[in-house]
Amino acid sequence: MLAAGDVHMGGYGLWTSRGSATGVHDPLTVQILCLEAGDAVCIAVVDSLGLPAPVIREIQNEVAGRTGLAAMQILIAATHTHAAPDLLGLWGGAPDAYRSLLIATTADAVTAAWQARDQATLVHANARAPSKNRRSWDPDDLMAVLEARNATGGVIATLVNFAAHPVVTPMSNLQLSSDYVQGLRDAIHTETGAPVVFVNGALGDASPAAPEGATRFERAERYGHALGSIALAALQEATPIQPRLSIVSTTVSLTVENRVLRFANWLGLLAQSMDGGVVAAPLTYLSLGNSVEAVSLPGEALAGLGREIRETLHAPSRMILGLTGGSLGYFVPESEWETGRNDDYEETLALSRTTASELLAATRPLTHLPSLELRGRMLATQLTGRLRSSLMRAMQSGGPASAVGVCAIEAPVHTAAITADTDWSVSRISLRARNPNAAPDAWARTHLSAWENVEAPRQVSGLEDHEFMAADRAASATGLPDLPREAPGRGRPHGHRGALSRRSGDGLRPR
Repeated sequence: MLAAGDVHMGGYGLWTSRGSATGVHDPLTVQILCLEAGDAVCIAVVDSLGLPAPVIREIQNEVAGRTGLAAMQILIAATHTHAAPDLLGLWGGAPDAYRSLLIATTADAVTAAWQARDQATLVHANARAPSKNRRSWDPDDLMAVLEARNATGGVIATLVNFAAHPVVTPMSNLQLSSDYVQGLRDAIHTETGAPVVFVNGALGDASPAAPEGATRFERAERYGHALGSIALAALQEATPIQPRLSIVSTTVSLTVENRVLRFANWLGLLAQSMDGGVVAAPLTYLSLGNSVEAVSLPGEALAGLGREIRETLHAPSRMILGLTGGSLGYFVPESEWETGRNDDYEETLALSRTTASELLAATRPLTHLPSLELRGRMLATQLTGRLRSSLMRAMQSGGPASAVGVCAIEAPVHTAAITADTDWSVSRISLRARNPNAAPDAWARTHLSAWENVEAPRQVSGLEDHEFMAADRAASATGLPDLPREAPGRGRPHGHRGALSRRSGDGLRPR
């Protein structure tokens, strides 16, 4: 394909001004992590500047037909490397053959990952890593890391979520590359032997803080290695994630006022319909146990919007999955629209002044109830953990008789302390309460009665309650696809689903 001279690279300059790719510095790949615990999700990240909606839909439809997954459970993202073929059509485009290769390779790899899922324990950690903000705000330096481990402790896959434009390689570079992302993946893979999935975050105004080096490629590699080392260090203090996965999605119509983008759409240059002055944007909310929440956005959110979305969430790890489900330009908060920051560059490639507000308005109802439920579970776990510690001490010191009094004496202290520290009202209640103070009110009685009539889920043989189903795949999308690589130490795939226990007796609701 490169010999024909029609693989134009995107991200820099104007139409075809950069020139076409002349070689490959490092392979462009797709990395996938599939998870299942009650619900299911596959996250596939392609080394690409951005993926248009038609390409994503083709991949989702192909995978859905092979696996039975719903399209909303198949998240397709781009790393945003500026050293990849232009699939968006703004910089000269890429051949149909490359487009077809990418779709087929990605669909095959996602399907293979789903079919290879096996028992796993999932852990998470947070860290801070170096980046810059090109609009002179404080940088969004949060990094969230997930790791899936098999029964023997071997790593199945690692996922890193961090915001920084992959632009260490300059406009003059005409070699295909994933930029610093390759160095990040290599650093972690060298230690774990497993594939690494990198999902960019609220990257709209996030720039890399690359160290010095003899060449731009050397600087990119060093920056990637530094980020990978930070992720590995964070995983040393990782905590387990409860085996519960929830995913919900919606579609919002975004106003298109940008005249340049509308003109390009009229010329047929864009691989994205903007008919009628609106464009459809998919949004997804994902939670893992009580530990991780993620919101996917089909474009490049600026740090301000990312922070606003994170503030609606409650989990210890909060992810923004950027350029997931589409590539609809920059999402600039109205409060900083055309205020001169970065010479208002991001505004030139934004759909409209109101895009960020439209996204935030759609995100809040999407995340509100699931995130409140997660917060309730977190507080219930905190309460039962405190009571369990008190009961164990009482049992050890005075036996069962001593433990009986703990609930009556210490439980009110613990519930009052949690209530005082949060904006939630926390109490212990039961339909058969011995203590009149533990009798439920009408609202709580309705819900407890409903739970009484729900059959307790059965444990699946061989699958403990701390396990997810997880699998990974990595494949090349450069023109000479590699065979999918499997992580070492993984058993044969099977289709068991995680069994989850239901807790009752703890009444929590926001005040």
